[in-house]
Amino acid sequence: MAALEFQAQYLPPNNGQPPPSLEFNLHPTWEIAYNHFQDRLGNALPKMSAVIPTNRPTGVNHHINWETLTHAGMGALGLPPIKN
Repeated sequence: MAALEFQAQYLPPNNGQPPPSLEFNLHPTWEIAYNHFQDRLGNALPKMSAVIPTNRPTGVNHHINWETLTHAGMGALGLPPIKN
């Protein structure tokens, strides 16, 4: 979650100023982690919540890029409950 929020602060629409010599890009690989931490576990990811809609739907040139279709808003649908 910390890594998602860290990178999200430098992506549109958040547009934080990245540290020197670092470059951040929006690639279509966020939905699975976002679904797990935000939708499934209920953790707030405010910076990533701003970024995700700007990246939907993800493309389909690699299998992972179907993630919007397979994970967006799914939460824990079809999965066993998480034990605390």
